[in-house]
Amino acid sequence: MAKKFQKNQTLAEHIASLHIKKNTASTSNELSLSVLDALSSRASDKQTPSGATQPLGGVSLFTLGVGRKNSIPTPLNKPALPSSANISSTDKTGADIAGMALDISHNAAAQAARNVAENLPDPEKEIARRKKRRRVRRALATCFGIAACVVFIGGFGLFVNNEYTTHQRYVSQLNNSLDVLMASDELIVDCEQIIGTNLLDDKTDKLQGLIGQIDMIVPEVKEASQEAAEVVEGMRESTDREAARQSLLAADARVVMFTEAENILSLRIQALECANTISRAWADVLKADSLAKEAAQLVSDTTVENTQDSQQKTEDAIAVFSHAQELLYEATSIYDSVDVSALIAYVDKRIEAMGYALNSDNAIYVQDKITAETYNDYYNAAEQEAVEMAKSLPKDVATLAVEAYEADVVKFVESYTQARSEAATADAFLRDYVGTAS
Repeated sequence: MAKKFQKNQTLAEHIASLHIKKNTASTSNELSLSVLDALSSRASDKQTPSGATQPLGGVSLFTLGVGRKNSIPTPLNKPALPSSANISSTDKTGADIAGMALDISHNAAAQAARNVAENLPDPEKEIARRKKRRRVRRALATCFGIAACVVFIGGFGLFVNNEYTTHQRYVSQLNNSLDVLMASDELIVDCEQIIGTNLLDDKTDKLQGLIGQIDMIVPEVKEASQEAAEVVEGMRESTDREAARQSLLAADARVVMFTEAENILSLRIQALECANTISRAWADVLKADSLAKEAAQLVSDTTVENTQDSQQKTEDAIAVFSHAQELLYEATSIYDSVDVSALIAYVDKRIEAMGYALNSDNAIYVQDKITAETYNDYYNAAEQEAVEMAKSLPKDVATLAVEAYEADVVKFVESYTQARSEAATADAFLRDYVGTAS
């Protein structure tokens, strides 16, 4: 309800009293001055009788200055034209005309206020509308907040699930890598047992079998190395990542170990085959030497029969020596690092001596004693040279292949040993990681 203008109350005080409550800005009780002004105008119209003076509160606040009194219009020479319905131009004084003008002015202001009020919404409805709008905004904000939380929680859950799935996949890869490394250790032990034995005690078939196993395991170890590398790149946890890194080092070291072990085994096969060939050649040399000695004993009694038998044995000795010579050349083709030049020179000298013996036997057939004795002297000289040459030969000629092998294998053993040391360091960490360290 709008308040009426009281006596002794200034216009500013009356305007200030129009607010229902102080400090109501931005609250549900806030009412605009226009709304209250309109309400005040309607209430005054109902309570003021026709022709009474309109309270100043009914005048639009925007048409009156605060704290001023309305000035009374100065009478003009030409009187104001009043409404023909209420007054006559002949029976009204100047004061009546001034009051009439003021009343008209008040009525116009009230009519303007009523027009404004008619276009304004009801205050209670306005307050309810604003409350409803705020409730809708709060509901929307709550919905948006809940939706954002759901999206965040869902995204976070998806992230955690993806991280867990990825972690489990990396752990599986790491375990596979470790399984391959453990399985490969059995073959490493077998290789080292063979490599540590005497070359001449080896069997070619066994060495070739180990090489076949290496060819099968190396691709698996390389795949384990690749899996470990992926784990190193993808894992976040430091312990698992370090285990993967050590697994990668161990796998790479084993690849080098197997590569060098295969080189060593291949070299052992070559050296072993070479040694066996040299041994066969030397067996022929010994056989030919026996035939040569038998032939020499037969000519001690120069009968025709003995001479023929001696000649036959000498020819057989030459054939056997020649075969031994072929085997020695074959040995060098098998393993070119071996040096059998001393053996070949010895066999050549023995073949030369056998040629002198054969020529001596032929001279005996024709009773050419001088020629026979000359070739016999050549034979003895060649045999003596052969004896001197034999003194520098090893008791076991197969060791020539062993010596060549030991010289050649050094570079492979050094590389293998270095890789083995790296693998041992990585294995020590991995044993602690899997809990198997003793």
